[in-house]
Amino acid sequence: MVNMDSLYQQKYYRPSNDYANQKISRQEYQQLQTEYYKEREQASELTDSLRNLKNEWEKKTRQLEDIERSIEQLQWANPGFSQIRINQDTIASGWYGLYSDEELDKLSERVSDQRAYDETVRRKLVTGNYSVSKNNDAVINKATLQSSGTADFLAAGFLLDKKTARPIRLKGDQSFIIVHKDKVGKDGTIQVTLLSKEGKVIWNYNTMLTDWADWIFSGNRLIVFGVNNKNLSSNECNVLLSINLDNGTAAQFDYFRNK
Repeated sequence: MVNMDSLYQQKYYRPSNDYANQKISRQEYQQLQTEYYKEREQASELTDSLRNLKNEWEKKTRQLEDIERSIEQLQWANPGFSQIRINQDTIASGWYGLYSDEELDKLSERVSDQRAYDETVRRKLVTGNYSVSKNNDAVINKATLQSSGTADFLAAGFLLDKKTARPIRLKGDQSFIIVHKDKVGKDGTIQVTLLSKEGKVIWNYNTMLTDWADWIFSGNRLIVFGVNNKNLSSNECNVLLSINLDNGTAAQFDYFRNK
């Protein structure tokens, strides 16, 4: 630990005066100067270290606040198709994205939660690597990016877990649940596809709902609430889907048909 009292004393003590008045020898003067500069350098390093810790703490605090806001927003009723999904995820040192070629060309190198909002483009799984910069920012290595698989999906994104605001993963992080549309426009229905990390379609299920009022991920099942009755308001539901995430089969309950 740096002796701050020693530094304070040396700040106001001028060995040069004593040396000029021949109260100390040249060797003593040089030794005092050496000790002073050494302690000043140590103090500067300590200050830099504390400043870096403060900056890192503030950055982590902002990240946690962002996650809390994202989770809170996902709790709103009828969040909208664009809000239930995201287009990037990272696993270990691997980066995964759902983008069209044009979107990928314009993509920032910085890993972020920014959504791709264009619902008229078809996207495919893109994989690559990322690293952490000296500023602790995750940066995509664009030279490693490559398309995985041949399937593409309209307006696709990784489905978010409402409890974490992060993409849902299955089977030991070996597959993703993605959501996409069957056609462009407000009449397009939301499809659910289980996609492997290699871009292989494992199964696909069309919910036949244009929007979801709510959804719950519960291990091997995805519970979806929605409305397909034009006589109901946007905050009412009549359809419940229980999708088996192991095989893509689903049980459906319709309030008007099954009551």
